[in-house]
Amino acid sequence: MKKTILAMAAAGVGLWLCAAVFSGCETTDDTAGITVTPGYVELTSETNTVLFTATVVGDLALPLTWSVFDSSLGAVSGSGSNAVYVRSASGDNMVYVEDQYGHKGEASVHQP
Repeated sequence: MKKTILAMAAAGVGLWLCAAVFSGCETTDDTAGITVTPGYVELTSETNTVLFTATVVGDLALPLTWSVFDSSLGAVSGSGSNAVYVRSASGDNMVYVEDQYGHKGEASVHQP
């Protein structure tokens, strides 16, 4: 009888620990995607930077991570839903943003 009670108590503690450890790891199906504005930009000889804004369609899933396809052409630095792209060379580039659940958005940068 004591062994049964101890086994039940241990199982209850185990379930509680699993719930406590994994409670922050839920996935969400309420995010339809991320829209980046502007979706396309053409930099000129007078413009070397552009401000991008990410809008999450559905539940907000921070943090957002910003990146570029080719870092030799430009860099992006952002905090939250805004990021600044700075050109460093001519050529077409892509700017990407991703939330913690893997939802992605992108924008094209044309820089002749």
